[in-house]
Amino acid sequence: GLHSMLGNYEDAYARYQDALKSIPEKPANETAVRDRQLTLTNLAILYLQVGQNRRALDLYKEILASPFNFAPSVRAQMLTNLAICYRRLGDPQKALATYKTARELLSADPDATASQYALRNIGIVQALDFQDYDQAIDTFRHALKVALKSGNKREVVLQRLFLGETLYRMSRSAEARVEFEGALQGAGDLKLSEEHWTALYGLGRADRIEGKLDSAAKRFDAAIGVIESERSRLGSRTLKDEFLAARRDVYDASIEMLLGNGTPTTAVAEMVLRRMEQSRARN
Repeated sequence: GLHSMLGNYEDAYARYQDALKSIPEKPANETAVRDRQLTLTNLAILYLQVGQNRRALDLYKEILASPFNFAPSVRAQMLTNLAICYRRLGDPQKALATYKTARELLSADPDATASQYALRNIGIVQALDFQDYDQAIDTFRHALKVALKSGNKREVVLQRLFLGETLYRMSRSAEARVEFEGALQGAGDLKLSEEHWTALYGLGRADRIEGKLDSAAKRFDAAIGVIESERSRLGSRTLKDEFLAARRDVYDASIEMLLGNGTPTTAVAEMVLRRMEQSRARN
């Protein structure tokens, strides 16, 4: 597993294959069954990490069909990963149903992080895949209440970001602003760089749609400032979901604002070129 975590995917794959060769396909005792299922699970996660979604899907189906008695939390995590496979393969209906099944398995502890993650993804599928924004808003608001009750501050920030994004896409910029401002405050308190610039970008777009162009430009520049100052520590898509912005979106928005006032001056042209170079480097 360590090789996979470090990005040494070929080494990880070879080790998992070696491990499988040492375990019979039909193990004779519970220990061997557990070892095989653990190895298959790690292999499925590896496939998911490298974009081999069909292979990951097939493995998760095989694992979940096993008579091995997984703990509800473990089975729920596997179902969550299975849902990711379905969604990546263009089947949001199955993804949605699988996320809901995962949450049902965790019904005894709805405040658990895994349950909140599943709930968040239900909202994402509703909004992004089905464009059912009203239903998504209900889901994200419920998820926000759960996060507040559980005291999971990072989840509160994330739910505010997703709720703000949904409201923004419905052209409800004033309501979106409230959520983005709440996310910005929480991200600042928790020192969450990725969430911080995402909230600034959301506020900038809310300003732009309301005609507050100077404020929008400042928001975008502030978001870029966070990205640039934290670039060595920012991971690869911490938020994991394309429903929220990629870093390039922020640079594109800043460039659009710089070019929005007719023929650019030399200083503006230089700034546009700088933003383009920064965007290329960050991606």
